[in-house]
Amino acid sequence: MRQPKSHFSKNYVSGILKQYDKSNPSEKITVRTTVLINSDKSFISRKNFSGHITASAFVLDRTLSKILLVQHKNLNKYIQPGGHVDETDESIHSAARRELEEETGFAGGTFVPLNKAFPDIPIDIDIHTIPENSKKQEPEHIHVDFRYVFILENDNQGKISEEEIGDIVWKPISEFERMNSDTGRAVQKINKLISERRDELFFDSVVRTFSLGL
Repeated sequence: MRQPKSHFSKNYVSGILKQYDKSNPSEKITVRTTVLINSDKSFISRKNFSGHITASAFVLDRTLSKILLVQHKNLNKYIQPGGHVDETDESIHSAARRELEEETGFAGGTFVPLNKAFPDIPIDIDIHTIPENSKKQEPEHIHVDFRYVFILENDNQGKISEEEIGDIVWKPISEFERMNSDTGRAVQKINKLISERRDELFFDSVVRTFSLGL
C-alpha cells in the first residue's frame, strides 16, 4: 500500500479501492470503478473522461458537532470543499487539504486518517456524474471522489476562492444523520469514527487549540 515514486499509479489506486471495499462491501466500489482502473490515462487527469479521482474534505469544528459546507457556484449547491488532484500533491488526502485551504481560506485543518497505517484510504468514496460543460469542451463524465475528515482548530480565515465559492456555512452534523444521500452515508461513517475515537479526537483538539493560543 506504500505509495510509489510515480504518484497515483494503477497499483496504488487499486490497492486503496480494494482496502476500502473490504470495509464497505455493499458499495461495490471496485466493480463500479472498473472502467477507470482499466483506463490507460492518468487516474487524476481531468482530461480522462473515463472518469478521474477527486478529493474532498469533510471538516468538523472543534466540538465535533458541525460540518463546514461551501456554496459551489457552478453546481449551485452546498457541498464539502474539494476538487481535482494535482501531480504536485504528495497524496490524495493532501489534495483534499489543499482544496480546503484554497476554497475556504482556512489553513491548518488537522487530518484525521481513518486508517493510520494507510492514510490515503478515505472514510467515504462517492461516484457521481459531472454534466457536460461546453465552455470547457468537457463531455459528461464521472468523478470518483475520495473523502477525508479534518478538524478545524484555527478559525483564522484567509481569502476564499471567489471564482468558485459563493458562501461558507457551518451546519449541525445532526442535520445529515438520517439523510438518504451520499452526504448522509458519509456522515454516518463520520459519526461512527467520532463514537469510536471521541476521547482521542477531542483531547487532541483541545491540546492543539491550547498550544495555538486559540
